[in-house]
Amino acid sequence: MAQDLVIGSKLDPSSLDPHYFNSADTVHPQSNIFESLIAQDLDGKLVPNLAVSWKSLDDKTWEIKLRPNDTLHNGKPFTAEDLVFTFARNPQEINP
Repeated sequence: MAQDLVIGSKLDPSSLDPHYFNSADTVHPQSNIFESLIAQDLDGKLVPNLAVSWKSLDDKTWEIKLRPNDTLHNGKPFTAEDLVFTFARNPQEINP
């Protein structure tokens, strides 16, 4: 049965692509569509989400362990390759 999803907002989002533009009107609806690797609890503490653990190996390398048995919207398993693709498609370098 088809249902409508209604989201109230002062402004229409510029895009639903998380790499397109970082503004409140664009970011707020994304949290209802995409999951993050790491989330924040009500006290602002970092907590696992798609990543069950993470640790810095050196200044430029992180080891991230993903939640097991997660799937993408099409039922395909969520893998480290999917995460690499997501980071690689970002049009801007985070820390050159």
